[in-house]
Amino acid sequence: SGPVSTRISPVAFEAQLDYLREAGFSVVPLTDLVVLLEKGKPLPEKTVAITFDDSYASVYRNAFPILKKRNLPFTFFVNTDAVGTSPSFVTWEQLREMQKHGATIANHTATHAHMVRKRPNESLEDWKARLATAINRDQKAIEKNLGGAPNIFAYPFGEYNQVAKSVVRELGYIGFGQHSGVMSSDADSLIIPRFPFGGSFTDLADFKLKVNS
Repeated sequence: SGPVSTRISPVAFEAQLDYLREAGFSVVPLTDLVVLLEKGKPLPEKTVAITFDDSYASVYRNAFPILKKRNLPFTFFVNTDAVGTSPSFVTWEQLREMQKHGATIANHTATHAHMVRKRPNESLEDWKARLATAINRDQKAIEKNLGGAPNIFAYPFGEYNQVAKSVVRELGYIGFGQHSGVMSSDADSLIIPRFPFGGSFTDLADFKLKVNS
């Protein structure tokens, strides 16, 4: 489930994972790479982290069995207001099961609202407070239901501006966007890029080019 622009079929996903194994790539938790960045250490060669966004139940139904079978870690950025609200979204029980088998569950704001849109007649301080509330509520929900949450954050829709970045910085998070690029020590730690591999970006040749960059 989820928007067509971000979906990937299980067959295409397995083909990508097959390539990573055959080409000698290591799949590691995203938090491991974040620790290296925070310590100013170089990131290892031929290493990738797998991430999903948006709390969709299809991550549990389709991706998780594949990753569990291969014993591969991944990060799931969840907007917690959606959790358990319909069959389209994961439940806390499902998130706990994924966490038990190598998933990191992380912050995507509670509401999944566009962070870059200031409401009419909203002051700058009220705007920033609203964004901080959405992030804090998400983090507290994850901590309450799963026992802890890392200091990593993914912008809803991958959209950010200076105001959103300032809130993420003030709250002490490492931020991830949805713009293409490699994770490196040279990247802005508030808007680290991620290559998208759903929608029109599922071609295996394109995948090979990007992961080798």
